[in-house]
Amino acid sequence: MPAINQYPQLKAADGSDNVNFTQAGSNVVTRTVQDKLQDFVSPLDFGAIGNGVADDTVAFRAALESGRVVDGGGRVYAVTGTIQPTSFVGLRNATIKQLAQRATIGCVTLYIRNISNFLIRNVVIDRGNDPYINAVYDSNPNGGLNDVFGLKIEGSNGTYSEQFTLDNVTVYGDGSGNGIALWWCEQFTMSNCVARDMRARMPNPITDDVLQGIWFSNVRYGNIIGCRVEKMYAWNGSTYTNIYTRGIVGGNVSYCTFGGCSVVEAEQSFDFTGTGDGLNGCRFLTINNCQTDLSGSVGFKFANACHDIVVNGCTASRANWFGFLVSGMKDASTSIPERVDFIGCQAINCGYPNGRPAHPTYKYGFYISREPEVDGFQPRAIRFIGCFVKDDQAVPTTTIGFANTVLPIVYPAAGYNKNYANMIIGCNVDSTMQFQGGDTGISPPLVVCTGSGTQSINHATWTRISWNDDTYDAHGLHNVSDNSDTVYIKTAGWYRIESRLAFDPNTTGFRGARVLVNGSEFDNTTSMIQAVNAGTITTPFTSCVRLLNPGDAVQIEGYQTSGGPLTVNRQFSVFTVERIGA
Repeated sequence: MPAINQYPQLKAADGSDNVNFTQAGSNVVTRTVQDKLQDFVSPLDFGAIGNGVADDTVAFRAALESGRVVDGGGRVYAVTGTIQPTSFVGLRNATIKQLAQRATIGCVTLYIRNISNFLIRNVVIDRGNDPYINAVYDSNPNGGLNDVFGLKIEGSNGTYSEQFTLDNVTVYGDGSGNGIALWWCEQFTMSNCVARDMRARMPNPITDDVLQGIWFSNVRYGNIIGCRVEKMYAWNGSTYTNIYTRGIVGGNVSYCTFGGCSVVEAEQSFDFTGTGDGLNGCRFLTINNCQTDLSGSVGFKFANACHDIVVNGCTASRANWFGFLVSGMKDASTSIPERVDFIGCQAINCGYPNGRPAHPTYKYGFYISREPEVDGFQPRAIRFIGCFVKDDQAVPTTTIGFANTVLPIVYPAAGYNKNYANMIIGCNVDSTMQFQGGDTGISPPLVVCTGSGTQSINHATWTRISWNDDTYDAHGLHNVSDNSDTVYIKTAGWYRIESRLAFDPNTTGFRGARVLVNGSEFDNTTSMIQAVNAGTITTPFTSCVRLLNPGDAVQIEGYQTSGGPLTVNRQFSVFTVERIGA
């Protein structure tokens, strides 16, 4: 091994590294990052062969621990088991080939743990070519998903590995586990990294996820650019399909940006599934211009504690079930998905048969789903803005463009006055499918109240009208049994408020209606008409536009001067509150 000169810009008079640093100390200058990148060693300097056949484990690890960037010179270095250097500056221009992928549980071909400030560039990792999972994994239904990795970078629980760069790193090869995984990492850049061509097989039927391309867990402040996952396959008993595989996976990922990433042929292509309370989970993410194709079930999935996320300009093509899915949690131990915006996204040819049986129902573009086990904890404040669903196949398979099965929270349940509306704004579908689906539908906040029977109004007395039925109320703005005279606002914005009352026949006096906001009459909303015939007298529409905020209460009052009590027929009366803009 050659002598290591910590200051390579300094040379002795004979050109060697034997510098007298006491004499030269006044000439020492601060070295730049570029200086350090030029200061590299080769695994060959430590005895590696680099032919992809000879076992270079010892030499390769020694090079990584040299304190210098390791340049592999484009050679293939065969290793056995896990390579975990105790110190690490960087690696570039090398292929690492795993020779013992199934020898022990917990095989991580390159494992960087509790180390910061490093670079990995132009590196390929070959996990091996045997998809069969050794018996050591047989008792685990996911075949060691948490234990086997091509490249794993990890801090400790609560302590982050940080300030590193991954660029043009490719992982491929068979067996269960993961291509690339980042756990407990922050302030990193990951660009043009690829996990591809991975197959897993077990002696028993596979019942849980066994393969993941790129896995992020407990990471923050990351910039992920142009990364790809392609061709994740698991054995279904007769052939390889993408069932029980995932592409780009995020659990408890925050303050990260994903740009220009893609997943082709994985069951769940992008899967962001948070855990924990509202301060944890997947939060404050921006996902720009990412694409999926041939997803076995879903293109983009957001579940459990996912909140404050923007998905912009993304496309899901040929997903077997859903293009985009927001799903409620399965238990009450975590917070709900909320405040997720999909802007200018497209779902194309959903329900596409791509290697697994088609679902009899789920062939949706965009879907907000509740988990029936915990009806009170369902996705809220999910918005589809300017999105589009199309199916240009010769025989279209997409059945529903936008669907929402979330049950609305209505007064007096907790949270009725919060910004919990799921909305669709300026979206379109083509002519081959329904625009909306599900029991509750999805729309801008809108409630149309009516009723049955009559309500008595005393002479010359303004009286609040109770509405015991709804024509439409997908957002739970009105409760027909409790405080039925009130519509409660959940989403701030400009609203149009309209009402018309039908009074029983009487030719004496006047009939009127007006709008109340938070118990007070709103200006210029009183509508009055004189009784001039013996038939049912219907007031003119009282109408206004008003800026309203979450928690505001809107009501309608009726008025009459017939000389005694007079009834309003609610069947022929109507009260509408509609959000018309932000």
